[in-house]
Amino acid sequence: MIILSKIKDEIFNKAPIAKQLLDKARLRKIKIERIRCQVSPLAETQGFSGQEITSFPPCKYYKLYLGGETKEAHNEFSDWLYHCLINLNYWKASRRDGGWANGSLVHEIEEIHHKNKIVLDNFPDANLAYVKKGIEIRVNYYFSLLNSIKTNGFSTSFTPPVICYYKNGFYYLIGGHHRVSALHALGKKTVPARIHRNKGRNETVYDRIFSKVPSS
Repeated sequence: MIILSKIKDEIFNKAPIAKQLLDKARLRKIKIERIRCQVSPLAETQGFSGQEITSFPPCKYYKLYLGGETKEAHNEFSDWLYHCLINLNYWKASRRDGGWANGSLVHEIEEIHHKNKIVLDNFPDANLAYVKKGIEIRVNYYFSLLNSIKTNGFSTSFTPPVICYYKNGFYYLIGGHHRVSALHALGKKTVPARIHRNKGRNETVYDRIFSKVPSS
């Protein structure tokens, strides 16, 4: 088994397309109505832990945007990200707990400081203007994601894929809340997702897959 594993790794290292095809083959289409938000302490504080995707705040912002209220959607999305990041201390909370430590927004803000030749050793000392700039970049990204899905459809080449685990008739998200929210706002009924069986190791699965790629 060890030899086969080494051979598989060698093949994937030399042929990334083969790995992509295998990843796609692992995806299953699941009904969005059966998807539930990540179960975590921080999600619990906002009332969407284990709830339908409609309870995830960005779902509302996507619908506002699609309804033509783009400015209000941007403002509310930005306010929510700031509230989570700063007021609820998502910047230091682990992904296991539903936080954003080492996540895309935190990295974005750190990168802005770096480009302006500022070493950010302690996140609470971040320049407020740079924090807001980082949030603006992420909000624009999420709405561009929405527009892309609306125009081109949902691509199974998204990296990482939507990931969840199954329990008692529902699929609980590990990652992919924004994409599922976008699909729901667009009226889609299903989403391709990777199902993980070992729900007890969600933090390990999440950290391994998401550590080197943007969250969405």
